[in-house]
Formats: sequence, C-alpha cells, structure tokens
Amino acid sequence: MASTSIVDRIAERIFGSSLAIKVERELADEASATRQAQAAELVTLEAQLSARVQAEVPVRGAAAADVAAHEAALKVARGHADDRERAYRLELWDLEQRRDRLKGSLRWTASPQIAAFVAELRALLPATFDQRDAVVERAVDGRDYVRWTNQGSIIARVDAIRSLISNEFSEAGAMWYEALDEATLTAWLDAVRATIPLVESRPRQYRLEAAS
Repeated sequence: MASTSIVDRIAERIFGSSLAIKVERELADEASATRQAQAAELVTLEAQLSARVQAEVPVRGAAAADVAAHEAALKVARGHADDRERAYRLELWDLEQRRDRLKGSLRWTASPQIAAFVAELRALLPATFDQRDAVVERAVDGRDYVRWTNQGSIIARVDAIRSLISNEFSEAGAMWYEALDEATLTAWLDAVRATIPLVESRPRQYRLEAAS
C-alpha cells in the first residue's frame, strides 16, 4: 500500500484539530440561530395573514351586499328605461302615422296651381341657360377678349330656381300643406316669381354695335 503524501498528512492534521472543530461548531450554531429566527418570523407572518383575512371577511361581505343591491337597482332602472323607450316609440310611431296620413290628404287635395308652378320652375332652367350671352372682341394681338357677359345673372337665376324646387316646392316642401284659398295662393306665387332674378340683357351700346 502506497504511503500518503505529505499534503494529505498535513490536511488530515489541520482538519482534525481543535480549531477546525470550533469553526464547525460556530457555523452550526449560526445556522441554527438563523433557522430559529426565520421560524419565529414565519409564525408571526402566518398570524398576521390569518388576522388580515379574518378582518376582511365582514368588509368583503358588506361590499358584496352593496354590489348586489346596486345591481338589483340597476336591473330595475333598466327595466323602467326599456318600458319608457317602448312606450315612446309606440307613441312616436302613432304620431308619425297620423302626420303622414294628413300630409297625404293635403297633398292629394292641394291646388293644381302648385304642381303647375313647379313644372314652370323646371322649365325655366333650360330656358335660362339658353339666354347666355357674351360680347367678345378680338384685339390686335389676335386674342379674343370678353367685353361683357351675362354669366353672373344666369348663375344667380338658376340658383334661385333650384333653391325653390329643392326647398319650398320639394316633395316635402311646406307649400303642399298650406291651407290657402286660390286667390291668396295666386298672389303668393306671383310674389315668388318676382323674387327670381332676371337674366341681364346685353347693354344697349353692344346691341347698337352688333346692329351696325
């Protein structure tokens, strides 16, 4: 059997000494003290957790009861709101039906003057465009220059006619539902005609130039 080395013999003598035993005992005592402290802290934390849970039980119960009460009240409020919405829609539907029946009756019995006036307005649109006029002069540079045009008055007249057709005399316009006698309606339509801008005529000086 081979003899042990010098290093082995030295290590055996050191770790078997009283110093090594003392160090080992101190480490064991320190580890024991740490475990005892941790165990005591664990007991304290467990007690705190248990106390906190117990203290929260009535609070959570009261909160849950409060939520349940509010949910019940909300359910009742939603029911009332739904009932009110249904009643409102039925009432609105009834009113709309009555209104539409009255409108149909009034439109059916409306004066023929109204429909004739609408047809007149529509016929005025192409007739107005046909009245476009301009005076063009060719300058010495060979270019044509517009000296006069009635384009602005054409646009103003067309806009006014279209506005009447789209508003007062549209399918939903108020004129179909007015309770006017024939004489009053005739006077009113004449007044409306008078509000429609006229197309500007060619100034006299340009007419004379064209004639010469």
